[in-house]
Amino acid sequence: MNVLPMSWVDVRRLVLLRVEKCLASGQVERRIDTSRVVTDDRLHLPANLTVSSPQKGTITDLDGSRLKRGVIYTDAEFTPEGLKQVTTPRSAPE
Repeated sequence: MNVLPMSWVDVRRLVLLRVEKCLASGQVERRIDTSRVVTDDRLHLPANLTVSSPQKGTITDLDGSRLKRGVIYTDAEFTPEGLKQVTTPRSAPE
């Protein structure tokens, strides 16, 4: 039996709050939780995410404090060679 991913949405702000990817057994394999939502030009965006694997007990936090809209990526940037070229963004002026 295949289990579809389950999603929780804040219907007022239209923001995805949680996604669960389940195994065929029904056990949660991955859970993605939105831990911070920002508002930009009246658009609500998930800024910080927590990705967890309940079976393995692992957690990865993604910080979107420098979230930018309108950024364009090419397929080449997601290849092993392209990922070697990734640079970290410069800090914003204080």
